[in-house]
Amino acid sequence: MKKQLLTLIPLLFAATSCQQIPNLKEAKYGFSDKGISYPYLYRNGDINEKNPKEYKNYLRIISTEEFKNKIKKGDDFALLHFNGNCSHCYDLEPFFIDYIIESGTEVYGYGFETWEEDKFVEIAKSFADEGNVTDQMKNETGTPAMFYFSSEDGTPKAINAYRVTANYSTVNALGNFLTPYYNQTNIYNFETFEGYKNTNVKGLTAVIDLSNETDESYFNNYLRSISIHKEKPLLLVDYSKLSNEDKNSFKEELSLTFEDEKLTPLFKTESSKIEGLEKSIDFFNTYYK
Repeated sequence: MKKQLLTLIPLLFAATSCQQIPNLKEAKYGFSDKGISYPYLYRNGDINEKNPKEYKNYLRIISTEEFKNKIKKGDDFALLHFNGNCSHCYDLEPFFIDYIIESGTEVYGYGFETWEEDKFVEIAKSFADEGNVTDQMKNETGTPAMFYFSSEDGTPKAINAYRVTANYSTVNALGNFLTPYYNQTNIYNFETFEGYKNTNVKGLTAVIDLSNETDESYFNNYLRSISIHKEKPLLLVDYSKLSNEDKNSFKEELSLTFEDEKLTPLFKTESSKIEGLEKSIDFFNTYYK
């Protein structure tokens, strides 16, 4: 069985927790530049500038178990490690949110309900000990910190890791530092009906229950690979992430169908509609040719 390599690029906005740091240049950890694999991040389709500018409205807040599962599955994602007692976390909030709005990047938030440093370190050490991430993750618990995760098959190797040793107090400075460390995809991820209804993005809508292992595997192995490098947007709705109210709204809006209480995957453009995974490859190949 091939071992998954998780690429970890930690980016700390302050060198130590809640400590004011002089304006210094970024410091490289000294890993090799060769062979680095930057993550392919989705866009957050639910971003709405009408919402109050608070972290909870612009981040995907996740629990410890969700965090563990994303690492185990080898997902590409960005994660902001937060400490509710850290003044710098709140000082940077308006700049960080403005950056997310401007870039549209999907970022997960960890530690927002309680500061789970012990659990964070436990997760980090377990994966570092297995060789799946660099030691930086278990050594860096200063907040706020951004971590980028990526995966590839093969043997673990030396990976670049960067640390911000300054308080990036403008959205441009923050964006200039964060943007080079990932590839942004054309996939817009929606977890609310309001976000989907209010989006200005036009493209192919895909409504799939990604908690279903067969559908998730099919999407990640085939459909995602076809669409990810293309210019045409893919509007992804993970049915399993929706609230019951939003599930009902999507059922009505898109006339979703079910078989044995399981969602039939739906793909829709302004001019066409197809249901079922078995027909989707030809549909995707035609749409993204």
